[in-house]
Amino acid sequence: MFKVVVFLGLFWLIQALVSVGFKLSSLHADRFWLWFCAAHAIGVPSLWFLVRLYKEMNEPVAFGLGMGGAFLASQLALFLVFKPATSMTQWVGVLAICAGMVLLAVGGPKVAKAPAEALPPIASDS
Repeated sequence: MFKVVVFLGLFWLIQALVSVGFKLSSLHADRFWLWFCAAHAIGVPSLWFLVRLYKEMNEPVAFGLGMGGAFLASQLALFLVFKPATSMTQWVGVLAICAGMVLLAVGGPKVAKAPAEALPPIASDS
C-alpha cells in the first residue's frame, strides 16, 4: 500500500509540474520551446509511475486514480501559480472528481489480476 501512495503522489506531482510548464510555454513566445520541451522531458518519465501502479493494483482503478489525481493536482498547481478566476460551480466540479476517486478506490469487489503466464505473449517475447 505504501508503494501505491508514493507512486500516486509522485505521478500527481510531476503531472502538476508538466501543466505549469505547458502554461508557461503558452505565455512566453520567446521561450515557448524551452518550456514545451522541459514539460515533455519531465512528463514522459512520469508514466513509469503509472505503469508501476498497474502492476500494484487493478488497472482501471490505477488509471482512474492516477489521471483523476493528476487532473486535480494540475488544477491546484495552476490555481496557485496563475491565480485564475474560479467559480463556485468549478470548485463543486473539483469536489465531485474527488468524490468519484474515493468511490472508485473503495467501491466494488477487488478484481483478481491475471498471472503474467496467462497473458498472451508480446511479439518481441517470441
